[in-house]
Amino acid sequence: MKKVVSFQCILCVFITLFLFPVLAGAEQVILAYDEYPPLNYTENGKAQGLMVDWVREAGKRLGVKTVFIARPFIRAMEESKFRGVDGILTVVKTKERQEYLYFPSISYAFDGPVLFAHSQSGVTVNSLEDTRGLVVGVIRGYSYGGDVLETLTGELRVVKDGDTLYKMIAERRFDLGLGYKQTGAFYLNKIKDGDQVEAVLALPEVSLHLAFSKKLGPHGQELAENFAREIEQIMNERKQIQ
Repeated sequence: MKKVVSFQCILCVFITLFLFPVLAGAEQVILAYDEYPPLNYTENGKAQGLMVDWVREAGKRLGVKTVFIARPFIRAMEESKFRGVDGILTVVKTKERQEYLYFPSISYAFDGPVLFAHSQSGVTVNSLEDTRGLVVGVIRGYSYGGDVLETLTGELRVVKDGDTLYKMIAERRFDLGLGYKQTGAFYLNKIKDGDQVEAVLALPEVSLHLAFSKKLGPHGQELAENFAREIEQIMNERKQIQ
């Protein structure tokens, strides 16, 4: 009986000294993402995509558990202001967003804004100023770098997400749609008549970041920098393997 009690005491001491501190010290971050394939999207109820994969692996290397939750882009941005989420995937850096988000100093992911049109529409543009008199679809809350939205002279029609944007271009419900190269290729390969949509004007690429809420305090900046550094390393490693 004494031996059993002694063993139980030793076991309790071991759990208290070693296991509990590990569990208590494990950091977790809740990261929001919108549907931005192939970088981040939902498939079979789970977060998938290149960016999700990079962030998940970076979290493992940093000892940080990453929890991904799907959110419409506008909602994700609002939740980051009030610590509803700790960070957001694939965000373009803007002056306004820097007021409530920490962005890393390292750039590792890029995509290019593109004006798309139906191939049978006869619409051609050589600059953003050429959109005057045309209806242009844009995604709610998105930034396209610089002063792109301000330079567009056409009539803007806001849609809720990328899936809606590309479907409406294919259905010729507006003259042009302002999307992104990678997401455009992904969606147009899947939707009806997607092969009838073409890029008519490519714009300069922008950096896409994993940004963290300033509600985290200085630690948010540390997380932004640490994840960016690890993601860059992961990408370099995989390039070497290829």
